[in-house]
Amino acid sequence: HNPLMDDGGDYLQELKDGLEMLAVETDRFSAISATTVGGKEFYKFETYSIDTENDVETFQEFYATPIKDYWLLIALTYCDEGQKAQLKETLEGIKLK
Repeated sequence: HNPLMDDGGDYLQELKDGLEMLAVETDRFSAISATTVGGKEFYKFETYSIDTENDVETFQEFYATPIKDYWLLIALTYCDEGQKAQLKETLEGIKLK
């Protein structure tokens, strides 16, 4: 039991709210949804940002789940489909008890 909050969706909403406060107008945030990683339920949201000065797009995916009295947060950051595929393969290989 996490003393501050028990729900991964609530935990990610707090993180998302903080990131949105720092966002610029070109940043985008997805809705929070449930998913499974390593056989355990996680909550997830995605972000997109662009550095217009350098024309670099950055994508991030945040996954969170409570485990006993702490949170496991996984963040994937990538700039292209090749990087995304490599990270997704790694994420799919995670096994949790």
